[in-house]
Amino acid sequence: TKAVLEAILDKMKVGKTVIISGRIEENDFDHTFNLEPDSIMLVQRDPVKDTCEHKRVELHLHTNMSQLDALTPADKLVRRAFNWGHKAVAITDHGVVQAYTDAGNECNSIRKGGGDFKIIYGVEDYEVNNDASVFVGCDKRELDEEFTAVHFDFANDGSENKTITRITAVKIKDLKVTESFDCEEDDRAAKFAQF
Repeated sequence: TKAVLEAILDKMKVGKTVIISGRIEENDFDHTFNLEPDSIMLVQRDPVKDTCEHKRVELHLHTNMSQLDALTPADKLVRRAFNWGHKAVAITDHGVVQAYTDAGNECNSIRKGGGDFKIIYGVEDYEVNNDASVFVGCDKRELDEEFTAVHFDFANDGSENKTITRITAVKIKDLKVTESFDCEEDDRAAKFAQF
């Protein structure tokens, strides 16, 4: 009856868990499948738990911002990982980084509540132009030979001029760092030349 249906719908709110038993039949008109319930029971959901003694860190996680491959918002994923006892989670959406803000805000909320949690920001990115060279030049040295990896930080004053604000570098030999350089001082270029 209508009164029974209204009573059932009144109890079926977002987030509630129900067990339904019935028959699935195909609609003759539009050929969709419909469930005709015999019984509907409102039940208390047992939350899923991670009972593993050594908690993992998920390094491949997509949010609802990822391109058509996930449904859950970042804040809910971060909270779930924290509730399971995980210490961190990586956000690695396909081709987008919009979930970073929600993930970071939820992490801050956890920390304000006394929790210890970390977001690892990542992305599954794409090379747009497959015809263009990503790397220029060629080096015949093996990876276990000595080489120097350099990183420059730039400041932009709003014009086309960019100023180097920091130089960091490491010398690597036999796949191990043998020396490192980090300078933010005014004479950083001269100091780097000596490195």
